[in-house]
Amino acid sequence: MSTVVPPGAWLGLLGGGQLGRMFCMAAQSLGYKVVVLDPAAEGPATGVADRHLRADYLDPGALAELAALARAATTEFE
Repeated sequence: MSTVVPPGAWLGLLGGGQLGRMFCMAAQSLGYKVVVLDPAAEGPATGVADRHLRADYLDPGALAELAALARAATTEFE
């Protein structure tokens, strides 16, 4: 079974590096909004994301906020 996430929905991303930046730009070009969870104040993906949650990857509150906003999520760690 697969679920289609329609354009206009929020996608979540854990990690804010260069691959995350490319993910954000590709998703946005297809009509998605992207929220990035990353502890760094600035990063390649956080500069282009629609929203940046600055918190530790294991922060329960930040993870709950990302889960409440995003219809789907992925990770970006090299």
